Order: sequence, then structure tokens, then C-alpha cells
Amino acid sequence: MERWLLPGVFALVGVPFLGAGMGLSFWSTRSLSTAAEMAATPMARASSFQEAGTRVWLEGDISDRTPPGEELPFVAYRRYRRVTRDGETTWELRERHSPPLWVKGVDLEVEVTSGYTIGRTIHSERDGADLYEGLRVRDPVFVIGEVVAPSTPPKLQSATVAFGTYETYIADLNQGVIVLRWMARGFMGLGGGLVLGAIYTGFSTWRRYRQQR
Repeated sequence: MERWLLPGVFALVGVPFLGAGMGLSFWSTRSLSTAAEMAATPMARASSFQEAGTRVWLEGDISDRTPPGEELPFVAYRRYRRVTRDGETTWELRERHSPPLWVKGVDLEVEVTSGYTIGRTIHSERDGADLYEGLRVRDPVFVIGEVVAPSTPPKLQSATVAFGTYETYIADLNQGVIVLRWMARGFMGLGGGLVLGAIYTGFSTWRRYRQQR
């Protein structure tokens, strides 16, 4: 059985790497699709809020109509807890707080309904074992979401709210695609090489075994 140890090790290590590379490739394709969809999404205007479900984007500042948190200076945040497992300390996501907020654009003010995804942030605060990353009143933000049924004031749902502008959001998406692609190529290259090594050493072992019989 020892003769099959090396091919087995190659296969045991190579297959997970190959699978991880394929998974990363899938996610890079999805991210690229998201970037393409974003490029085709129109900017929000007053006339954009006449049909429910229309997907639009908006740049603006978080309005002071949005009430800040009672204990934290954030209107929306992610909370992480510092945890230690097997001697390794990491930050584990424990809470997403995304209540309704108001975003004031150039010529309109929009309410973003609760439950939105919090994207890029630049503010953070520590509180004991907890780390908070969030958005504050008057932060410049980029919002993309779907129009709620025509209403006054206009509303967006199923949204993503991120610190920055349209350009920074697109740049972050494109950068993520590039990173995922290189990681996918690296994992698939390493995994593919190990699997080929397993096939070659396995075949060589089998041939020597046949010759010795």
C-alpha cells in the first residue's frame, strides 16, 4: 500500500485546491456580471420613481433627517466580535444594523428602507471585544436599489449603501474581480498540477507493479 502513498497525497491535496479554484472562478464571473449590470443601471432622477421595481443608483450624503444611534455615532453598522479558536484570534460578524436612512442627492431626497446591505465603510470603533464598522450622518454614499411603489417621499428597497461615489463602487467591483481571477488561476493551477502529478505517479507506480509481477 505504501507505493500508492505519493499519488494519494497528490490527489488528496490537489482536488480541494482545484475545487476551490473553480469556486473562485464562479464567483469572479458573478462579480463581473454584477459590474456589467451596474454599468447598465440608470442614475436616479425624480421621474425614476414612477414604476415599482425599477433599479436605479444615487449619489448623495446621508441626511441629518436620519437619526443616529443612541450609543454609537453610526446610523448603520456591522458589529464584529473578537473570538479565539484553537489559539487563533479572528473577528466574527455578529450583527448587521441597517435601519431606514435618508440620502440627499443633488435634486432629490430618497428614503432607503431597512434591511439594505452595508458596503464599503471608512469609520470604525472598538468597544471591548466588539468592533463596529459603519456609516455616519453626512457621509457621502452611493446607493443602488429598487424603486418602491410610487410614493412621497421616494423610496428604495433591496438596496446596497456604500461610502463613496459611483466611481469608487465600480472600482471596488472591478478590483474584486481581478483579485478573484488571480486567486482562481493560482488555485486551479496548483490543484491541476497536483492532480496531474497524482495521475502520473499513479500510472508509473502501477506500471512498475505490473513489471515486477
